[in-house]
Amino acid sequence: MSEIGAVNTFSSSLISVLLASAPVWADYSAQQFLQDTRRYTQGVLDGAQSSSGPGYQSPYHFGTALEPEFDQQRRAWQRALNVPLGAEQQRRNREARAQADLLLQVRLQQQLEQTRRAETARRGQLEFERVLAEKESSRRNEAVRSAELEKRAQSGDYGAIVQSAEESDFGGRQGRSGIDRVIRAARLGDRHSIARLAYTEGFPTARNLMTQEEARHWKQVAVQVGEPGLARRTALREVEQGKIGAGILILEKAYRLTPDLNNAISLLDYNSRLFRPEQAAVYLREAVSLDVNRKQRSEILAALFRMPVSRNTAPAILQLLQAEAKGSDDAAAAAHLCLGDIEAGQLPSWRGCVALSLNYRAHYLAAASRSGTWVRRAAERLAAMGDLAQAEPLFAKAEQIGTADDYWSAARFWSSRSDGRADGARACALYEKMGPQYRTEVAQGDIWFYGEGVKANRAQGIAWYEKGLALQDIPSARRLAQVYHDGVAVPRDDAKALKLLDDATRYNTTNWEGKNQARFDSLQIRLDQGLRAGKSYRATCEPLEAELRRQCALKEPDCRAFGLLGRALIAGDMGNGTAASRAEGWKWIDRAALEHLPSALNMLGFRQMAARPRPLERQREIAFERFFDAARTGDAEAGHGLAVCYASGFGVTPDLKSSRKWASWAQARGWRETAQR
Repeated sequence: MSEIGAVNTFSSSLISVLLASAPVWADYSAQQFLQDTRRYTQGVLDGAQSSSGPGYQSPYHFGTALEPEFDQQRRAWQRALNVPLGAEQQRRNREARAQADLLLQVRLQQQLEQTRRAETARRGQLEFERVLAEKESSRRNEAVRSAELEKRAQSGDYGAIVQSAEESDFGGRQGRSGIDRVIRAARLGDRHSIARLAYTEGFPTARNLMTQEEARHWKQVAVQVGEPGLARRTALREVEQGKIGAGILILEKAYRLTPDLNNAISLLDYNSRLFRPEQAAVYLREAVSLDVNRKQRSEILAALFRMPVSRNTAPAILQLLQAEAKGSDDAAAAAHLCLGDIEAGQLPSWRGCVALSLNYRAHYLAAASRSGTWVRRAAERLAAMGDLAQAEPLFAKAEQIGTADDYWSAARFWSSRSDGRADGARACALYEKMGPQYRTEVAQGDIWFYGEGVKANRAQGIAWYEKGLALQDIPSARRLAQVYHDGVAVPRDDAKALKLLDDATRYNTTNWEGKNQARFDSLQIRLDQGLRAGKSYRATCEPLEAELRRQCALKEPDCRAFGLLGRALIAGDMGNGTAASRAEGWKWIDRAALEHLPSALNMLGFRQMAARPRPLERQREIAFERFFDAARTGDAEAGHGLAVCYASGFGVTPDLKSSRKWASWAQARGWRETAQR
């Protein structure tokens, strides 16, 4: 029996005996009995306070000093048992017994809680002291071990030298001595140490402790020994400057010295960008042979989605994919996904190299069954192919997996499905499940503003944009600025739109890409202002042309700069109205279209429509494909172009039903000209 149970049993039994035998007499009332019971209870508690001390006694001995007095009183009551108790006295005795028992319970619980807290604090202090002692002991042992390791290293032990270099903090608390340990191992040919000395860009403290001559020397040594990481970084810098061929040469030289899996994947990627199917296939086989543990097999196979093929390389790659698809891991799922894209005709470089069986559904479903991480991707592929019935259960499965990407993808499916079963409310619920750390205000605003699966409510959509604006969400600011610029559901106000965008570029956020997009939105609105007002080239475009040319000349230019500069040189009397400037403008538009900029794709599509004589059938199909690619991004003007194509049979079979559907889609996104035409 526990201490609490023992005390409770003892006190309850004693009080019961006393009250059951108490007579009615003038000298002793129920109130006096209650006071005596409280005295006894206090005695019990006073005894409990010493329960954890040296003089600990059983709970049955608590309050021993008060027991003789109660025994004497109880004996006096027993002598008067022949006196019956009145009803009022019985009621008072019951109340007194209940109050005494409640008081005992409360006081005892309070005392035990205090004891528990004291014990917890004592144990916490002991644990803290133990951890400190262990850390101190570990520090002393580490110091002894380091001293022994350094002693062995100074005696010329190669293993000790390399281990000492690996354990060095490279410019941290050890300072220059840590760098000297790494240099000592590098001089003996340790490749890892050479790489650390060559990568001082990632260690500012170490870079400050090394001289420029030392840093330059070890970079040269790393290049000479073909250190894979340094070669990859050097090649990446060349590729970022547009010199993909130079990057390939650097990687090939390093790869001949030291075959490396990551370099093989990079060579596969770079040769794919230059549309070299034969060379890409070579490094694909190299990467597969080097990845003996299949750790990066899914990454290798993912490169196939952008890899060019030829009639010579397609059969071997197809055979590799079919072999990989027989597994049950992520690599098998990636292989099935790639096979599905090939058979669905989604990979342009494979068209004409293999016969399309159009059995893509089986591969997509197999990819979803192999790995949960590929369910969402398979569902997205099926939805893109129009198989909404097959995609729906996969999206439902993705919702059960419950990652933020799964919620986002499923929400986009439910809000944008085109079979009349769109469910915007369900999409909004999925966005809410993602949590407040994810910015979904624009997505939910689009659902209400454009009526995606719900009845359009532009006021509620704008309210969602303003909610994101209050949280300094740059996409919300851009969308709200577009609303004011287009004058949809609100009066047109370019000044307010420009102010929203200028404020967005000064938000305290690390979304540099969003800030850059806001700057381009501002340039586009200023250009549109000039076109609407019918201003001359000098008044409208000269202030913008210099800025746009500067943006186009950057090391990593934004495709929107290409599109805006091309538009500025083409529109109206801009570009001084000369044929040379218009030709330059279309070159910039072509370059922007290669980056899939929606406005550039639309301009090229409408240019084909207006061409005289009527373009060839293949050119009309290309124009339709450009409109369709732009419409995938939600561009309203592209929806207008598709409506015109379906209505006139330009590049597609005439279909008035599809034309009306795209016209409504474009009108819901603010394209008014479609309804007028």
